[in-house]
Amino acid sequence: MLSLSPQQMDLLAQVARERFVHRVAAYFALQWPAMLERLGDRYGAFIDLAVQHAQKHQLAEGPCVARYVNLWFVWGPAFEDKPGFEWAKDILGDARRSEFIKPHQLVRRTLDELQRLHAASAGRPHTGLPPADFEAADARVVADLADLGRLGDVVPSKVQVARLSCDLDAIDIGTIDTAWRHEYRLTDKDWQRAPGPAPAPRLRINTTQPLPPAGLHVLTHAPGEGPPARLQVKVRALGGCGDHTHPRVAFTGGHGLWEWRGHEATAVSWPVHAAPTLPVPDGLVAGIAHEGSPQWHTLQVASCGLRDHGAPLGEVATPVLSYPADQWLLELRHTTKPATCRLERDGIAQDGSAWQRGFARLHDDFKASTDQLLLAFERTSGATAAQLDIEPSLMAGQAGLSWGWREGPQGLPDEPVMRLEGWLDMVACALQLQLSGELSLAGARARLRLRAQGSTPLRTRVLRDSKLPLLPEVLAPTVVKLRYPFELEMDPIVTPDHVALHPTMPATGAIVGEAGLRAKPGSGGVQLFLSLRIEPVATTLAIHDPVLGTSRQARPLLSAMTLLDWSLG
Repeated sequence: MLSLSPQQMDLLAQVARERFVHRVAAYFALQWPAMLERLGDRYGAFIDLAVQHAQKHQLAEGPCVARYVNLWFVWGPAFEDKPGFEWAKDILGDARRSEFIKPHQLVRRTLDELQRLHAASAGRPHTGLPPADFEAADARVVADLADLGRLGDVVPSKVQVARLSCDLDAIDIGTIDTAWRHEYRLTDKDWQRAPGPAPAPRLRINTTQPLPPAGLHVLTHAPGEGPPARLQVKVRALGGCGDHTHPRVAFTGGHGLWEWRGHEATAVSWPVHAAPTLPVPDGLVAGIAHEGSPQWHTLQVASCGLRDHGAPLGEVATPVLSYPADQWLLELRHTTKPATCRLERDGIAQDGSAWQRGFARLHDDFKASTDQLLLAFERTSGATAAQLDIEPSLMAGQAGLSWGWREGPQGLPDEPVMRLEGWLDMVACALQLQLSGELSLAGARARLRLRAQGSTPLRTRVLRDSKLPLLPEVLAPTVVKLRYPFELEMDPIVTPDHVALHPTMPATGAIVGEAGLRAKPGSGGVQLFLSLRIEPVATTLAIHDPVLGTSRQARPLLSAMTLLDWSLG
């Protein structure tokens, strides 16, 4: 493979530039013979300087450079820096105008100026360039020098330069066919389906109102899961390239490419679909306020980006993100076993059996953990003939929750918000627990009972219908904390040596926990949860021996452990 050093590449670029300038000079010598005769030996320097000025104004494509150089023959060298040519300086200094637009607008303004001069000299002799002759000369430059290549490039190239104005004046974007959008609204403890917020104003894009940076956001349904929203685009074109290529509206995504051109692109609409609903872990049909990922599409509205005056709009391209518009309702009643569950999506009943199984798992998990609790008590305290007596009531009561995406206040430019509304009227935990057994220590014996009891209500309402505050802040007030301290009782058992055993201080430790609604770790969404833990339980025991006297010993009764870590959603 041939490899060139930087010095060699610079040399080739210099040779390519010299050839470029030489061809431009030869071409305009034929187009403007009077100027060649007038400049004589200075003609080559004149062309080279004109090319240098073109480079200074970020012009590099051959026809673009040549059109600018042609204007030096009309207005003189560096005309943009002369008084009265402020319009030329504004055009060349505007970074929003591409290198194709700058010479085009210079040419159009030159035509206007030549026509004004000829109109002002009506009926009087005038030696200025006729506008028609200048326009014909510019057309020849574009056609004859299309293969001039890019200034300084070693590899030849050819570019077609449009001379007809073809741009976008304004784009109007909105959604239609969305009357089906309804939400579940809570009144007292009853749910009603009601229309969502009024549609936001349509989005208008032009040279003074640019496209929103975050893309467009559409609430709709997946194929087969409900009616889709339709995205409507209206285009007001400025001029046209004459072959019905522009304006062009294109919409790409998982469906492939849909496009419209020319007149049919001035007002068009099409259905937008969301991604199908996927089951969440645990087999639930839908997780509470589970956001998932939107479906990505791309909208393009294109033109040649060429206008006679001002900065062009050119081509507009933006991502379109579609979100499932499904609205969900979950009603739970957990007062007896099994729990009952009503799950709806947009007014249609769904399978709620996985939610019922989730509450059954609550009881199974707690039963398994209490079996471990008894073993831990025997192992840590040293008690024999240990027993566990427990009367639990966990997450008992009723609850109702509704969720679904809601369009942002500004409509399409706004990211939607996952709306969540509901109430909980439950007992998070009601517990009466007793661990008992017989303890033998240094010849003393006693029956011990370790008790913890308490009841914690969970009554709250939740509403999130805007981006702020953030979801964790909205959920924080729904969480209740519980603490049920352990109490220790000991009954001495008489021994032949009359050694007695009794506690000298209350037992430390408690059953602690939390319950309510929280953000689901990892996968997002919201979950009901109940967590219970055992804090280390210990005491100090006094041993009274008639012979040896009294001694004291720290005695652990239970080590720290997780009693329950349950969640559903």
